Amino acid sequence: MTGTGGARPPAWFQETDLALTVYPQILLLGNVRDRYLLPGEQGRPVVLDLPQALWTLFRRRGYAGMLRHDIVQDRIVWERIAHQEAGGRAADRPAPPAEAIDRALTPAGGDVSRIGAEARSGSDFQRLRSVMAAVAANRDSPPVSLLLPFAGRLGDPGQHQLENTRLFFAAAEALAHEAGRPRVGGLPAPYNTIVWVAERQEDLPASFAMGNARIRVITLPRPDPATRARAARYALHPLLAELPEAEAERHAVRLSRLTHGMGLVDVYSIGQLAHERDLDPDRLEEAARLYRVGVVDDPWSDPGVLEQIRNGEATLNRRVRGQRDAVRKTMDIFMRSATGLTGAHASSSPNRPRGVLFLSGPTGVGKTELAKGIAELILGEDAEPVRFDMSEFAAEHARERLIGAPPGYVGFEAGGELTNAVRAAPVSVLLFDEIEKADPGIFDLFLQILEDGRLTDGRGATVYFTECVLIFTSNLGVAKLPEHLRKAWEARAEKGETIPVLTPDLEPGVVREALRTVFNAYFSDGIGRPELLNRFGDGFVAMDFIDDDVAGEILDLMLASVVTRVESRHRAHLSIGPSVRAFLAYKYQEPEMRAQGGRAVGRIVETHLTDPLARELFLRPARPGERITAAEVVIEPDKAPELVVEREDRQGMDP
Repeated sequence: MTGTGGARPPAWFQETDLALTVYPQILLLGNVRDRYLLPGEQGRPVVLDLPQALWTLFRRRGYAGMLRHDIVQDRIVWERIAHQEAGGRAADRPAPPAEAIDRALTPAGGDVSRIGAEARSGSDFQRLRSVMAAVAANRDSPPVSLLLPFAGRLGDPGQHQLENTRLFFAAAEALAHEAGRPRVGGLPAPYNTIVWVAERQEDLPASFAMGNARIRVITLPRPDPATRARAARYALHPLLAELPEAEAERHAVRLSRLTHGMGLVDVYSIGQLAHERDLDPDRLEEAARLYRVGVVDDPWSDPGVLEQIRNGEATLNRRVRGQRDAVRKTMDIFMRSATGLTGAHASSSPNRPRGVLFLSGPTGVGKTELAKGIAELILGEDAEPVRFDMSEFAAEHARERLIGAPPGYVGFEAGGELTNAVRAAPVSVLLFDEIEKADPGIFDLFLQILEDGRLTDGRGATVYFTECVLIFTSNLGVAKLPEHLRKAWEARAEKGETIPVLTPDLEPGVVREALRTVFNAYFSDGIGRPELLNRFGDGFVAMDFIDDDVAGEILDLMLASVVTRVESRHRAHLSIGPSVRAFLAYKYQEPEMRAQGGRAVGRIVETHLTDPLARELFLRPARPGERITAAEVVIEPDKAPELVVEREDRQGMDP
């Protein structure tokens, strides 16, 4: 293996090494549950977890040993470090640590000290405080360390424990100021080090370590691509052993890209999956997909799905009338997904969602219907998108409904609506309806999904969106502008920028340009998130007002549906007279109706045809095979519309 030998330790490891002689306490945050690539013997790197990595550091620095809080057994374990004596013989351990440490560790004999319920129920975590005090007070032997791998879990969230937790961490900070360094051979050694480990600083009391010059805070980042590639060479060793060097390196870099934003533990897990499933290196994407979302087969390579996408333009045009340009743009996006080119131009993350659409346009032009058609194309007949009405997420803390409340808050156990849905169905079409009505803070979540294809829920679990299609709909530019965008647009207007009032009489090109302008203004000025414009990329699709010809097509489809329903439900034959059809088409010419598109056509048909027809059939049920004609619509002031219905001779039947 080349490209791995002689690798320097991670920056956090070097910083920790330097801190040992300057700081008595160290707080490690961030990517602390991962594996880390460190130089090993003969230049061959080794992969270690955090306690193992710290052990190697303390051993090299001449520590007598490491005390470690074992949270599983709820005890402190004393792990002694063997060092070489002058003659080369391994000693059991260097000079014993101060007797005070042994006394703190062995209140009743043995080499462990339980600090479980008895300690936390006692005042101030007394036993653990005693161990910490003994560590800090060690002067006459080689230094020792105390590792608290789950420091963020030490405090009990119950109200009755808050005072004990506060006093415990206050005592820990005080010990940092009182600590001295042991002397070995008359020379100062590194401090007796207390190492706190937590994923997030907010898992600890808010005041802990803030402004304390005796506690070093070190953040462990996710591994960079070069580190992931080096680790991939070892993770994939069984698969790459017989390959030429250049080809093996190419596959390692591919795995590095597939694990963008992930840790070395993920790199090794994917490599293990590939080996166990006997996948050749060209099928690493399959192993990564299996690891992330549990989907063994690539739904985008299924012949049935590919055929659906191939014929998708014609299928969607039959379903969504009058939006040929929008449908063509939509299918271009899904052809890109089917060929595996989504995010191919991006150097940052190749793990973005399969497709992202931002459908903007007037109400009633088919945005939701297009989303439903996409779900059927990809997921099969009768599939529906997972729909989120964003008007329900307008409150400031609405994001918690999507990802779940953090620990200790009401609803934590239930999880988030969005993360739960994707965890249950990793291959999904997600529809976020009327996105402009959502609280702007929710866009922080979408930014992470659109960039990295993943999201961390309130319980700390990662949910992957790499196999999902995200569809956002908006009435921006047509419906009433939200307050924060209205003010931004007024500011633009003062600079001479104008936008026409969008009406069905405008040319489609003018409508599309205006929709795009408002879209840009919303993210740049309205909510101050211009970076989202790039994340949506070319997924913006402007949808036109429907013209009179399209409205006529929609009307005929709706009338045919009414005829079919009467025949299937009442076993009667319904005919729509030309006068009725002409009246319904005329009603759509009213300006307020034309502005509402297909939804207005449906409302017209329901008000002037189906409601009076239902009244007729309820009061005078149809006979099987009877022929019924809707002949004319009658409108009288202050009365509901009436329908003149012609029926076959009903002589001998009850009225």
